[in-house]
Amino acid sequence: MSKSKIHEWSDLPNWKNENEYTFLKEAPLQHCAWEFLRRVPDYSNDWKELFAAKKGGQLTHIYVPKKLEGESDEAWEIRSNVFEEREPKKYTLDQFLSKKWGIKTMQNPQTPYSDQIHIFPPETFIPDLLTLPDHFEQYVKDDEDIGTPVVAAQFGIIAFDISYNLTEQLKQAKSILLKHQEKMINAGAADKARGHSGHRATWARHLRVIDALRTNPEVSFLEIAQTLGGNSDSKEGLRSEGKNFRRYAMDCMHNYRKILLSQQV
Repeated sequence: MSKSKIHEWSDLPNWKNENEYTFLKEAPLQHCAWEFLRRVPDYSNDWKELFAAKKGGQLTHIYVPKKLEGESDEAWEIRSNVFEEREPKKYTLDQFLSKKWGIKTMQNPQTPYSDQIHIFPPETFIPDLLTLPDHFEQYVKDDEDIGTPVVAAQFGIIAFDISYNLTEQLKQAKSILLKHQEKMINAGAADKARGHSGHRATWARHLRVIDALRTNPEVSFLEIAQTLGGNSDSKEGLRSEGKNFRRYAMDCMHNYRKILLSQQV
């Protein structure tokens, strides 16, 4: 079996060679998030489903809440609004999957990163402190254009839901701002002490673990730890480290959108 068939894309790095992951040192956060998303098996499966549907001209609509058998669109809307008290949403398969994965447009996982790929940060709760440009987009309708807001590090913009109690939201907003201020102060001191490269080195390790499992699903925890520089002096200790490396890597892969909440460094 050819390498491309095993890995599904031909540019999969050699997980045993750390030099093949140095691109993360300077990569934008969008690129980092994409490297994890494109490795999620369920994402690849959804892309294949979408590609097959487009190729076969069988694009259907997804109804949320689910449409009952034989139910008309009008009856579905009435049931959703009146009986289930939910806003009815009708999506194309492409729209539904894009929303599911938090990506602007579904992309082939074989595609290397480009500025055409845009992943949204995870949704947050109101009131919300907006500190990165991408954070604004979840509050803007598709047909609106607010430009690209830029927020300096020492400033914060708070989003409120004015349909709810503002007094309580203002209290929460004050707490959020105080916590953010404390975080900035602590982060500034920590950055001076250790630099900014720690989390990127961790992401690189996570990707190497994921690629190890893609290359050989039977790879041992011992080999993973030995290759990635485990600290234990015993084989049993290394196996435990390798197991933890795998657990942390899987967690990061499935929470790829949280990468976008990191400060770009």
